[in-house]
Amino acid sequence: MREVRRASRFFVPARDAFREPFNCFRPILPPVNDIERENFRNLLAEIGRMRMPFGKYGPAAVPPSGMPLHDLPVEYLLWFKERGFPKGRLGELMAVVCEIKEVGMDTVFDPLREALGGRVSFHPKRPREVMFPEDERPM
Repeated sequence: MREVRRASRFFVPARDAFREPFNCFRPILPPVNDIERENFRNLLAEIGRMRMPFGKYGPAAVPPSGMPLHDLPVEYLLWFKERGFPKGRLGELMAVVCEIKEVGMDTVFDPLREALGGRVSFHPKRPREVMFPEDERPM
C-alpha cells in the first residue's frame, strides 16, 4: 500500500483507505473542553464589541463609530495580513477575524450580526424614487 501524504496537521491517512475510498482522511482533533469554549465565547464577544477605529471603514466612513470587525470584507483583512496588522489588541482581533473568514466560517458571526440588527453596509442606500414624465404618470 502506497503511503499517503499528510494533508494538514489535523488529518492523517486512514489505514483502510482502499476499503472506504470516500473516508480516506479521518480528523484527529483534540477534545474541546469547557475552558476553551468559554475562551472562544469571550473572544467572539470582544470581536462583536470592537469597531474599526480608522481607515476606509472607520468612523468617518461608517458613522457613528465605524464598522464592526466581523463585518469587514475579507479582501480588506487580507490586505492587512500582507502588510501587517495594527499593533495591540485590535491587530490580534483582526487577525482572528481574518483567519475565521479565510476558512469560510463567516457564519460564526451570525449571532453577533442578529444581536446588532443585521450586517452593516458600507454603501449608503440610494433612495428608490422614480420620476415619470407628466403624460406617462400611472393612475
